[in-house]
Amino acid sequence: MTAPSRRAIANSVATRLVSVAKATGYYGQIGRPLPGQALVSDGGTVPDDPQPKDPLNGDMRVKPYFILYPGAGSPSDELAVADTITDLVMPLPITAAAGDIEDLLALCDRILGVFDTWRPAIDGVAFDRVRFPLGYVPGQYLTDDQFKPARLYIRLPLQLTATT
Repeated sequence: MTAPSRRAIANSVATRLVSVAKATGYYGQIGRPLPGQALVSDGGTVPDDPQPKDPLNGDMRVKPYFILYPGAGSPSDELAVADTITDLVMPLPITAAAGDIEDLLALCDRILGVFDTWRPAIDGVAFDRVRFPLGYVPGQYLTDDQFKPARLYIRLPLQLTATT
């Protein structure tokens, strides 16, 4: 059997992330919107760069945003029974960023919440749930001082196992 389509899996996950509220999502890089996210809730288009929270009132901290960086993945470590099963463990890391800690934590909740009981629906492929690698616990957020005001961010190294 052949491995499931990495592109189809990544696009399915990216499309699911469109439902994350109160944040701009990017696909692979800042400037590229998630599939199906051509418009944002205020009727505009997805900005090429993350926007300030409230520039008219002087709040230049960044609005919450995230970037999905799908990886190519690799076969799982489990043995296939008579070479009839192909597993693909696909990394789906997401970097979540915001202008303050409360916005960042709320964004993490919303991102993880869209995957709570969801699995992709691709013909001929069975999926486990989107999760962190076994034993992984997300660590401390980081600060990007390259921007003023600084941005807070955290890497969520999610993954998904697909079986054909």
